[in-house]
Amino acid sequence: MKLITAYELFPEIDIKKTKNKMESLLEKYQWMRLREPNIRQPKITVSWSLTPPSYTNGFHSDTETCATHNVDERARRKEIIEKVEYAKSQLFPEEQELIIARYMAPTDWNDKMTYINMGMSASTYKRKKKIILVKMAVSLKMEEYQEVREYA
Repeated sequence: MKLITAYELFPEIDIKKTKNKMESLLEKYQWMRLREPNIRQPKITVSWSLTPPSYTNGFHSDTETCATHNVDERARRKEIIEKVEYAKSQLFPEEQELIIARYMAPTDWNDKMTYINMGMSASTYKRKKKIILVKMAVSLKMEEYQEVREYA
């Protein structure tokens, strides 16, 4: 049985750029899942300054700035987590297992530990991982296409 490569499945996609982009998103996903809600607190102590305040028509409230930051940061984290969870849900169960073991499990596994624990050879693992990452990128519409070169 001939094994299909990512380049045969997706000939028009730049596999290397797409894979790197998806790995970057999965790394962000890991950090967003680990991170405590980074809630910024407003300053409640008075600060003194020798420079006189400049009065403009703009209103600036430290409490308002902190509240806006907290809401925006939580929404950004939620968006990244939901994107990755959606892309994972589009995969076959065996593919999901690989992604969960490598990127979503609470263990700190690298590629070598992952393929050893999954009972795969290094080449099989790398080939499958590449295809899975490209499939996830395609499901999120994050794929990178190769440049079309026209020769005159």
